[in-house]
Amino acid sequence: MISTPSNLKQLLHRDDPLEDVHYWRNRIVFLVARISLILGGVPISVSTFLSLRDGLYLNIVFDAIFLVAFVFLLFTKTAPYLLRAGVLVAILYISGTYFTAAFGPIAVGFYILFVTPIMAAVLLSKRLVHLVFAVNSLTVVFLAVVNLRGIVDWPWNFPPGMAVLFLLTFLFFSALVTYTIAEIVGGLHAVNEHLAESRVDLKAAYIEIISRLVTAVDCRDEVTGAHALRIGNYSALLAARYGFDRETTEQLYYASLMHDIGKIGIPDVILKSTHSLSEKERLLINRHTISGAAILAGSETPVLQMAERVAMCHHEKWNGSGYPRGLEGTDIPIEARIVAICDTFDVITSARRYKNRQSTSEATAIIAKGRGTDFDPELVDLFLHYEDEFLSMHDELNRIVNLSEAYTGFYQFRDRFFKEIANLKPICSGTD
Repeated sequence: MISTPSNLKQLLHRDDPLEDVHYWRNRIVFLVARISLILGGVPISVSTFLSLRDGLYLNIVFDAIFLVAFVFLLFTKTAPYLLRAGVLVAILYISGTYFTAAFGPIAVGFYILFVTPIMAAVLLSKRLVHLVFAVNSLTVVFLAVVNLRGIVDWPWNFPPGMAVLFLLTFLFFSALVTYTIAEIVGGLHAVNEHLAESRVDLKAAYIEIISRLVTAVDCRDEVTGAHALRIGNYSALLAARYGFDRETTEQLYYASLMHDIGKIGIPDVILKSTHSLSEKERLLINRHTISGAAILAGSETPVLQMAERVAMCHHEKWNGSGYPRGLEGTDIPIEARIVAICDTFDVITSARRYKNRQSTSEATAIIAKGRGTDFDPELVDLFLHYEDEFLSMHDELNRIVNLSEAYTGFYQFRDRFFKEIANLKPICSGTD
């Protein structure tokens, strides 16, 4: 009997980038870099011109550093996130410090220093936020002390009392805004983690329900369980090559596991028969498509809706000679057309009570012969084009499968497989 692995939740990695806080932080870094280059081009050009005119060559150096840094952030998306976020915060701090030291608290540098710890609160961990805030605040205090002692002379100066008040006000609001945003970001991150964990729990629950449905059939016919699990992997590969996105590919993986769920209603004397079936028995076997669709009907869950279509239509043929409804061509749901090819491949290459195992080359020849009659010609072409991948998968799946412990091995294979198909380049559009 096949059962779900005890470590199922560990096998369900979080794959949706929208659930990853680093995804959104990376988006912010990219957005800041893009806005800075688009909107900052004119100010930087003006600054460079004025600096050349007035002989302020150090300004030109800082303008160049500023520009190069944002170009780096814009075009190095694959660089480690901490490096990109660190570069952004560092360039804000350095440019803010320089322009404040050069022109005083009324110039743009002071505003940049105010923004620096806020940006850190959005992009970095709390520990690093503390560090950035401390360094930034000490820098502002240092610049104020240097000015009050007359070491630097700014174009605009405050009386000492006003300067101290201005400094304290800056530090107060800087701390207030920085740590408020840090708490909000931390809270959102915690909520996001909780929701992600809930999603994993939910996904684990419906996978377990699917596995128990497959197990229910396996109790009647132990061949079906391993057969379904192999078809899940074959179907996912063909779907990915056809152009399905990752989410739809994974849905088909689970939906295809239930393609023979209707066999639960077939009497043992027929299901486990080793002799040729009579016409009446064959018609009864054929009804597993209708029974399976009835079991899965009425769900609002995309996986079960897809599973209903697959269960009902995986024995339909491209030329309309299949069952139960005699659908033809693209009237057959694309998911069922995919499973039909994979089902045929696995049935031919697997031993059954009534037949011996045939070679993969024989299976491939039979599928090729059925192009345009039994099977969708475009899908057959895909299958043949990537034949080596299916044969490699067949070899690996047959090494893994062990009816007493199959599920764990298949889920581990599936987990690695979905990481690999993320990089597949389909030769079809995935539209039907």
